[in-house]
Amino acid sequence: MIIALILKIAFLALFNTNTTYISPIPETQIIASKVNLESEIPLRVIVDSVNIDIPIQESPFENGSWIAHEDSASYALGTSPLNSETGNTLIFGHARSKIFKPLINAKLGDIVKVYSNSEIYFYKIVDREVVSPYNIDALESPANYKITLLTCIGKNDESRLLLRGELIGLNTEIFKEVI
Repeated sequence: MIIALILKIAFLALFNTNTTYISPIPETQIIASKVNLESEIPLRVIVDSVNIDIPIQESPFENGSWIAHEDSASYALGTSPLNSETGNTLIFGHARSKIFKPLINAKLGDIVKVYSNSEIYFYKIVDREVVSPYNIDALESPANYKITLLTCIGKNDESRLLLRGELIGLNTEIFKEVI
C-alpha cells in the first residue's frame, strides 16, 4: 500500500504540471500531533495539605514585573508551560487567606496538583526558600525543578517564599472525573 502511494506521488509529480503535495500521513494524525504539542497552561492549583484550591489566571509581564490577580493565583507568562521538558513554571499569588497565605504551612514532600485543559500535573515540594523580593536569580530553577509557587512572607511582606516542586506524575483519568 505504501509503495502504491509513493508510485502515485511520483507519477503525479512527473506527468502533472499542476501537482499538489500529497501527505502520506492521514490528516487526522497530523491534527492529533498538533494538539499534543500545544502548551499546557495552568488553570487551577490544589495543595490539599494546606487547604488551597483556587483558579489560576495568566499574568503578563508589564513594566518589569508580573501582575498578581486579586482573586486567584497567577501564572507568570513567559515562564515554561506545564508540559515543557525544560524550564520552570512560576505560579504566584498574594499572601491572603483565600489565595496563597496557607503556603506558609506547606512542608517538603507535600503534593501540589495543577490542572491544565487536559491533564493533572502532580508535583512534590522538594525545596523551600525565603528570599528578598529583589533576588530575581532565585526564580531560575535547576532542571529538576519544574514548578515554583511564590508568595509574600514576613511581618510586612518583606520577603518571598519560594516552594519548588518536581513533577512526579500525570493523570488524565481523574481529571475527566473531576471536571
